[in-house]
Amino acid sequence: MANLYDPIEATIEIAAPQDQVGRVGPDLRAMPRWSPQVAKTLIRGPIREGAKMVNINKEGLKIWPTTAKVTRFEPRRDVAFRVKENWAEWSFTLEPTADGSGTKV
Repeated sequence: MANLYDPIEATIEIAAPQDQVGRVGPDLRAMPRWSPQVAKTLIRGPIREGAKMVNINKEGLKIWPTTAKVTRFEPRRDVAFRVKENWAEWSFTLEPTADGSGTKV
């Protein structure tokens, strides 16, 4: 039986080197491109650990904001943030694939 706090994880491999993938992610301002629910992401100042952000979410006619705080950040490699309203933590980590030709996200 799954625990309420068990992580839900997904992995994908991209056929491009980590340095190239890192130029476009993990950039939290790109959330509207990654999530069909996020309409806009606002971050005060540079993306760094401790930065605060607001997502404007949309599903049909329903629109609502969520607030979050960046809990981990390493440029071109790792980012995580915790949503205040539901304590969900989202994270994205980039690392080379086993053969080094691509990137595992």
